[in-house]
Amino acid sequence: MIKCRDCVHYYITFNQHTPMGCRKFNIESKMLPSRVIKSESGEDCKGFELKAKKKKEAGLDLNDDRNW
Repeated sequence: MIKCRDCVHYYITFNQHTPMGCRKFNIESKMLPSRVIKSESGEDCKGFELKAKKKKEAGLDLNDDRNW
């Protein structure tokens, strides 16, 4: 399961009816964007990119070119 909140493309909207959004796929919905993508396409989200903070927590060296 993809955790949208750990993705660089995830954001919180100001719309109470569609509070979650994805900049990569231009989605705003009540459900997590990854669930919308899964229900519409039947596949997991292909646009997931881990936030830099989460990369650092995972022990990745952000100065290493192999991580980019």
